[in-house]
Amino acid sequence: MPAGWTAQENQYNGMQLLPAAISGRKGTAFYGQMKNDNGALLDVKLVIIPLESDLWATETLLMSQRLNAAQTSALNQAVTAIALTNGK
Repeated sequence: MPAGWTAQENQYNGMQLLPAAISGRKGTAFYGQMKNDNGALLDVKLVIIPLESDLWATETLLMSQRLNAAQTSALNQAVTAIALTNGK
């Protein structure tokens, strides 16, 4: 977990931390659940990849638990297509 960050169970049901990578670059994935302003429960995935000491790449996915299998598959394919470039 990045320095200064903490994870604890709270009204958002806490987090799960796992290794992750985007375009072969290693980072950390945060998985959890949260409720939006309308009270709908969302599955949350946040990936943070350090690029330089003061620069990070992030990928955030908020997914409704009401998606069917086809919708979930389409969303996963779209997210998988995301790649980092060497640009700043």
